[in-house]
Amino acid sequence: MDVIILNNKKAIDHNIAALNNDHLLDFMILDWKELSGGTSSNVWKLIGDNGRSYVYKGNEKDVVIEETLFLNSYKHIKMLPEIIFIDENQEFYIYEYIEGEIRPTLNDKKSNLELLVDDLILHYVPFADNKWGYTYQRYDSFNEFLLSEVNDAKKTIDTVLTIEDYELVKSLTETRQIGEKPYLLHGDCGVHNFLQKNNRLIGVIDPLTLAAPPLFELVFAFCSSPDQLTYDVIYEAARKLPTYNQSRKYLVEEVLIGLYLRIERCLYHHPDDLKDYIEAWTYWTELHETVNKKSQ
Repeated sequence: MDVIILNNKKAIDHNIAALNNDHLLDFMILDWKELSGGTSSNVWKLIGDNGRSYVYKGNEKDVVIEETLFLNSYKHIKMLPEIIFIDENQEFYIYEYIEGEIRPTLNDKKSNLELLVDDLILHYVPFADNKWGYTYQRYDSFNEFLLSEVNDAKKTIDTVLTIEDYELVKSLTETRQIGEKPYLLHGDCGVHNFLQKNNRLIGVIDPLTLAAPPLFELVFAFCSSPDQLTYDVIYEAARKLPTYNQSRKYLVEEVLIGLYLRIERCLYHHPDDLKDYIEAWTYWTELHETVNKKSQ
């Protein structure tokens, strides 16, 4: 198949014509339209002559390799889209369209976080090479990965949080006790990639591919919207994880790290949410002081 990799309509038209002419799919593509969103990928919705819808997603080769690695590793999981075609040059792939809506918050957050654990995170498996971080980074330890993320975030967060806040999070990253292997995670598992229908989480799209503990994925999802950021909302979901340390203190510390990293993203992408995140930061730091006193 002669693929044009330029990210424009002419290139898409060419590639779809090639798919149809070479009969590379089990159906013919009748129509296609570009999907809007915050993704850096080139994403189009396809309509097949079988009455079904699909997604064409193009990007740099390395990105396509990582995304398809994750999706193929967990192709038995219904919450993830099923890949039906990967371009031989790995410049794009096609997967089944999930009929859902992306919203700025996760409705009924507590129940949907439990659903996320039951239907996705509990099915994660250890990553083969025993390295940590995003697959383009590969750290020798999770602590090393976390510290790198926190130090990068500090450059932005210094404008809204104190040096004492940074020192707290830095100390937590340096003392994490990770008694497990890295797991192959989605890596960008937040509301911006959650498909919802009838107030229920039904799908997760656009993986980044991360090697880390499953709890890190859950905390990321929990912090990805500024609403309902309280201990009781995440606890029931967290305790379902077999690798979870049942300590209240440990979960509070994990959320503080995740929240710190999320505030950096908030400043870049959703500055209107900052007030709510700062309120959540105050809540969790006060909770941290309380659990620390009880543990002494």
